[in-house]
Amino acid sequence: QFGSRYWINGKQLRFKELKVELNKFNDASAEYHSFHKISKVSTLLSLGALIMEGTAIATSKNNKGLSNGLFIASGASLLISLSIAISASNHIQKAVWRYNKHVMAF
Repeated sequence: QFGSRYWINGKQLRFKELKVELNKFNDASAEYHSFHKISKVSTLLSLGALIMEGTAIATSKNNKGLSNGLFIASGASLLISLSIAISASNHIQKAVWRYNKHVMAF
C-alpha cells in the first residue's frame, strides 16, 4: 500500500483486483468486508448530507427555520460520516497488513 494505491509486484491494482487478493485469506477478507460495509454507511450519510444541503438552499427563502435546521443536520451528518470513513480506512489498512503477513510467511 502506497497512500491510497495498492501494488503487487510493481503492478498497481484496481480496487476489484485488490478485493480478489484480499479474499485469499480469511482474516484479510473479514477486514475487507468490514471496510466495505462501513464505507457504504459513510457514503450514504454523505449523500444524505448533500441532499439536505440542497434542500436547505432551495427552502432558504421561504422557511429560514427549516433551512437552518437542515444545514445543521447536514453538518452533523458530514462529521459523523467522516468519523465512519476513518474507521473504514482503518479496516482496509488492517486487511492489507493481514494479507502482507500471510504473503510474507510463505
